[in-house]
Amino acid sequence: MADYLLHSMSEFDEIFEEILTQVRPKKIVEVGSEYGGSTKILLNYAAQEGAYLDVVDPSPYTDLSEVFKGFEKFYTHHKELSVKALENLKADIYFLDGDHNYWTVMQELRHIYMNNNNAWVVMHDVGFPCGTRDLYYAPETIPANEINDFSYDLSINEKNELSKYGFNGGGNFAFAKKNGGSKNGVLTAISDFLVNRDDLYFRKIDPIFGLGVICPVGEKSNLDKIMDPYNNKLMRRMEANRMQTYIRLIEVQNEYAEFKNNLNKNLFFKVLKKLKVI
Repeated sequence: MADYLLHSMSEFDEIFEEILTQVRPKKIVEVGSEYGGSTKILLNYAAQEGAYLDVVDPSPYTDLSEVFKGFEKFYTHHKELSVKALENLKADIYFLDGDHNYWTVMQELRHIYMNNNNAWVVMHDVGFPCGTRDLYYAPETIPANEINDFSYDLSINEKNELSKYGFNGGGNFAFAKKNGGSKNGVLTAISDFLVNRDDLYFRKIDPIFGLGVICPVGEKSNLDKIMDPYNNKLMRRMEANRMQTYIRLIEVQNEYAEFKNNLNKNLFFKVLKKLKVI
């Protein structure tokens, strides 16, 4: 996916820099480091401003100690699940890009605001497809009564419907079989958490699977200034077209693979017939 599709939280670097400039945090928490792209943005800020970063990721895709040589004084890597680590990590701002499902996000938000009622929270994957459909990297870690029926084999089309070919985890993660409904998806968790929380304000934008930000309600105008340039019909059309194009690419790749497989089968049987084996 990385070769053909913008997907990383690090693509929001300009927005992150504006938010960091506004918040001026001394303590930062990031959940989900992946290859360290977004982490590097936060570490550069920490090194320049004398801040400290706690990185929560039980299994990053790379050796963070190698990627972040020279930054050792500015971060700690917690190799545990976010729902456990966040119990004891108080920060000014949190960047969440971990397991994209209702139960996990709800637990993360509860822990965050128990520790700091004025925290800013920046969250990835609030749009297609995880806004209203759970994704599970580690379904075995979620209580059985809190998980939706899921499959590692599902593919999702640009309308967030099940499809023969489409966006899928390639065996690395599973999707919930249903889209929408209660307790399903990242955006649903955020909306449910914010019920009766008049002290908090939420904004989201659509590009690159959707970015959402929660801030104290008193910071509403400052957050709006940051997010407004990215919230318009053109951006929404471009994101929809981006997913349509990518899913069509997947369809073409799979159609070609089927064609090649059938062609090889036909050639194989022709050879067998020529040799009078069949």
